[in-house]
Amino acid sequence: MARSLTGLKELQKILKGYQVSFTRDLTPVIAKEIQALVKETFDTLRSPEGKKWAPLKDNSGRPPLRSVYSSLRFQGTAWKVVIVSEKGYIIFHQYGTKNMARRNPFPIDRIPKRWKERIVERMKEQFLKNVNDALRSR
Repeated sequence: MARSLTGLKELQKILKGYQVSFTRDLTPVIAKEIQALVKETFDTLRSPEGKKWAPLKDNSGRPPLRSVYSSLRFQGTAWKVVIVSEKGYIIFHQYGTKNMARRNPFPIDRIPKRWKERIVERMKEQFLKNVNDALRSR
């Protein structure tokens, strides 16, 4: 028993110096996964919650918001992910108006379970890679 505790204490000492490096690269990984999830909303014409987007009023058959996706920029910085678009009208699609149906490419109120699972999975993968890299460099 004492041997296990000693080993654990040694491991804690080793890991203490790597705490910051274990979490490095997580935010860019999260940003990349969110970008993939948002792309799926545009590709499937469905909200993150799975609700089908309303067709355009002009009945042209064109998919709504095609030009919006290409304007999006996903940035993982510090401890947050920022999504920027030069298309200011995206906010009207996100929430809808009295004259425009809601076609939200981003979650509203909370992150859907499927999104959360995928994001957490990518975080785990990157975290384990960081731990392995840190221990190998020791």
